[in-house]
Amino acid sequence: MGDSTRDDSIGSDELLFRRILVKEGKVDPRTKQVDPTAFAPRHFDDTGISLGRAAYETAEEEASRGTAKSEYYVAILSVERLRKFGIQVDPKPIPGHLGHAEMPSLTYENRHATEGLTHQIRDCVVDVVGPFEGTTPRKK
Repeated sequence: MGDSTRDDSIGSDELLFRRILVKEGKVDPRTKQVDPTAFAPRHFDDTGISLGRAAYETAEEEASRGTAKSEYYVAILSVERLRKFGIQVDPKPIPGHLGHAEMPSLTYENRHATEGLTHQIRDCVVDVVGPFEGTTPRKK
């Protein structure tokens, strides 16, 4: 449970993490360029795509939240750049992941209407690190 007196708003100077499965081939391992589809919402993204906040964890810790036995790159995004594009990022702490955040404008329901937004998000990537191995199995 989080401290209810803590201000968890996301500052423009923050960095965010997005896990990207290595096996999907959405990161060029040589140039670390990210395909915009790495930011496309999936069927379970009803309230927005998920991100991790660097203020709460390392990129390797974020990668470890992925499916066991899979490798992940972690794209590091600038909140300041996202906001320049008008992209909203909200803190959405969940049990066991207080640094969880979401982009509410990118949901599975509106995935076709927001395809151009994924190109803007890609332009907000400041670095890509990894690959790291995921170690936390997903709950079914």
